[in-house]
Amino acid sequence: MPTSVHSEDAKIDGSQDAQRRRGDHYDVIIVGLGPVGAVCAHLLGARGISTLVIEKEAGPYDLPRAIHIDHEIMRIMQSVGLAEPLLPKLATAAGGVHFGADLAITRPLQRYVTSDRLGWSSDYFFYQPELDAVLREQLALRESVDVRLGCKVTAVRPHGGSVSVVIDDEVEVSASYVFGCDGARSIVRKSVGIELEDLGFDESWIVADATVDGPIRIPNVQGLPHDIDLQRLVFLIGDPARPTSVIPGPRSYRRWEFMLLPGEKPEEFCREDRVKGLLAPWLRDVSYRLIRCVVYRFHALLATKWKSDRVLLLGDAAHQTPPFFGQGLCHGIRDAANLSWKLRMVLDGAASPSLLSSYPLERLPQVRSVVETSIRMGRFMCTLDREVARNRDAVMREQMQGAAASQIDIIPRLADGIIASNHAQNNAVGERFIQPPMVDHRGQRRLLDDFTSRGFVLLAATDLSIEGVEPPSSLRDQVKLDCFTVLSQDSMLPELAGELLDCSGELLRWFEERGCRGVLIRPDSYVYGVFSSSEEAIALVAYLERQLLNVSSPSKAQ
Repeated sequence: MPTSVHSEDAKIDGSQDAQRRRGDHYDVIIVGLGPVGAVCAHLLGARGISTLVIEKEAGPYDLPRAIHIDHEIMRIMQSVGLAEPLLPKLATAAGGVHFGADLAITRPLQRYVTSDRLGWSSDYFFYQPELDAVLREQLALRESVDVRLGCKVTAVRPHGGSVSVVIDDEVEVSASYVFGCDGARSIVRKSVGIELEDLGFDESWIVADATVDGPIRIPNVQGLPHDIDLQRLVFLIGDPARPTSVIPGPRSYRRWEFMLLPGEKPEEFCREDRVKGLLAPWLRDVSYRLIRCVVYRFHALLATKWKSDRVLLLGDAAHQTPPFFGQGLCHGIRDAANLSWKLRMVLDGAASPSLLSSYPLERLPQVRSVVETSIRMGRFMCTLDREVARNRDAVMREQMQGAAASQIDIIPRLADGIIASNHAQNNAVGERFIQPPMVDHRGQRRLLDDFTSRGFVLLAATDLSIEGVEPPSSLRDQVKLDCFTVLSQDSMLPELAGELLDCSGELLRWFEERGCRGVLIRPDSYVYGVFSSSEEAIALVAYLERQLLNVSSPSKAQ
């Protein structure tokens, strides 16, 4: 697997007759340059994969849509050099609070956290036009990525060993693979005849975005915490009169979401006077500017297949998630992270092409779990029956018993796919690995991933020798394996390049909690397997080789 990152000059070209610079064929064509398509292009470009991105709009969408990403997404941004330029555009909230039908707290403060274990804050909020601008500006630095704006894909045509897209019914461009990142109405999905599974959740909500010149009021609710900045809280109010959520953003940006009640017409709530009436209790005596108001119909939909031969669906083209955990955009970026390293290995001949069939096998259960949890949350918190709501609140208060829970990870671990299935009984296998700060032999303190080449990573405690642990000869040129010995925080500074000091103690604590002395981590930071001896480490790497070279299309994969 290549370790170099290409970041020489390139351009985003809006002309429809732009000439490709690398001949007539791309490794990947991405359809759609929303945040998922843009991050996917960064991930592919960072691995030197020749990529064409086609976007039907001539310029970025200038109104906010998505608003939230989590620590795993920031880790993905970090992996391709996007975290630093994005940080000034992001805000962290202090936590979230749920209120019941009586407008008193039903679920106490759920603090959003930054810890040495996560590496990043558990939650970030943004104004999407700013996020899009950064992603596009940085994409112009990707040498292996071309972008065509103002070009509409009108058809996708598989050709056995390749696939092509038709642009504006005139120009046909070919690639080894096509990634559909073109949203809920995906032309890519429709072109290959993939249907959507409806999970039975449809609700209309009024979404109002505004910049606010002063502190918002928190009307009528009771029991607010006094030790935290109320302006930095996310509120979910389960009032049957009108369920409401309020989300802070960067600087003075705020979002309100109001459930549309039976009999109310969506078009009425696109009028400024109706929206201002809903905002009035929150913004009394405070000036503000309404950026937009739109009625969204929240859906819970999953594509029946995420892969059709050489066409793969990502983001809203593959799944649509109710917004109650803010995971819609996160899902799409995880899709891209899962696919990008696998595609590099397939293109290099380090893995069977059927490795890509593990993409839906791994991602679909994760997305389905979050979608179903979001549906339960939506139905639970947004009932319009006051008696049902009172019973709900009583159950929640009894269950919580004043506990301030912190829910930073609702994503289930991988249960199948490219993991050491012969070790699957260990609950560490398939989970997202942590990213604590480490110190190297030069005294530099950075997050774990910054010491790696973004390939597979093997970490072992000091009492375990990892000499002789390396990629098997058949894969040595294609698979990068970084091996490090982890020193405890009370050790001297590392003296060798293959040593890292666990300065927070979180990494060795993770070993202790999981009952192991070492870990093999995938390029997308999921745990491939764990081990407790040198022999087990060598066997684990050998198992990886066999799995990569002999991947067959899993019966569950779609």
